[in-house]
Amino acid sequence: MILEKILVEKICNLVYQGKTRKTYRSVLMSMAGVEIAFDPIQEMVAGWEDQPSSTIGVKRAALKGALEFLGESEGIDVSFMDTVKFPKGKPPSRRRPIKRDDKEKVMSYIENDLEAKLLFTILDDLGLRLGTVAGLNAGDVLAEVADIVSKGGGTVRIYPSKKVRDLAMEWCLSEEKGLSEPLFTKSNGDRATYKYLWQIVDYVRSECGVEFIPHEWRHAFATEMDDMGVSFPAIQRLMGHKDPATTSLYITPDEEKLRNAVQRRSER
Repeated sequence: MILEKILVEKICNLVYQGKTRKTYRSVLMSMAGVEIAFDPIQEMVAGWEDQPSSTIGVKRAALKGALEFLGESEGIDVSFMDTVKFPKGKPPSRRRPIKRDDKEKVMSYIENDLEAKLLFTILDDLGLRLGTVAGLNAGDVLAEVADIVSKGGGTVRIYPSKKVRDLAMEWCLSEEKGLSEPLFTKSNGDRATYKYLWQIVDYVRSECGVEFIPHEWRHAFATEMDDMGVSFPAIQRLMGHKDPATTSLYITPDEEKLRNAVQRRSER
């Protein structure tokens, strides 16, 4: 019978006992008190309408996996999940690129901090994600070309600028780093984590009074490449995106350049 009165709190207990994957936890906790039946489940997922489409996709997969587990372990018929209608959700939000004045203010503040200067120069010149920077080895940024591990375990080819290479050389000499050693490390010598690099970012932005997140530098990289006339396929490749639609979210057209382009066309 489909409508067995099983509360999701029971699923949560199963999660805490390690019987389902950790990735289900946030979804299951948000369902606390919801009965495992079509109507309450449909009502719950309908409430996800204002969430990003990517978030809904993750939640949908987690919910489906959790209920399938429940069906197998508790003998409950959860076939109604096939008829649940999920909202499309909102398209991914477009973050703004960091303003040039703010960028200059940050770079001026960290002029004498070699570690922070190298970190922000990599963000600025290579447009990498902060998590990707954490995985860099010294040799990756001392070479003119390198293939590195990116998000999701894929690879992306980077072309370190002379500025990046010079700062990396200075940093590696001061820290006595070998080519195969992590570029950034914590005080105990372990590879720096995303959290560790975020702490550097957070300290810098609080001290220089500029509000930003590291990903805004990645948006600025793509936008500035576009402003320079770099082709869209080249920008997509540098960003390491499989889907060109993702790259388009990173490029914010300059209003003045758009107006000038329309005017030039009109005057042909």
